[in-house]
Amino acid sequence: MTTHVRCGTLFTGDQTATRSDAVLGFDDTGIITFVSDAADAPPVSTHDTVLDYTGLFVMPGLLDVHTHLAYGNAKSEEDIDLYQPMEFRALRGLFFAQKVEPMPMSA
Repeated sequence: MTTHVRCGTLFTGDQTATRSDAVLGFDDTGIITFVSDAADAPPVSTHDTVLDYTGLFVMPGLLDVHTHLAYGNAKSEEDIDLYQPMEFRALRGLFFAQKVEPMPMSA
């Protein structure tokens, strides 16, 4: 099965210019299998999924890895940064890192 992503604007990272009205597809493992103009895209089969992001800017593969795992449900950043020992912050960060679920490709 393939997931087809209809993109308003697509930035692939391998070209200097963005592409408008493009479609990309990826398989069940998350591997991109095609990138094409919408008019030239492979047909959608019965079991394929279509994500309509025609109003959005799409940058496949870009991950936002910036996070504050040690803050969790603290009342404030100051509560953790100023009033908790470094060891506690490290253990708290580890605890919340173990709670993080990988984001599915279709999200």
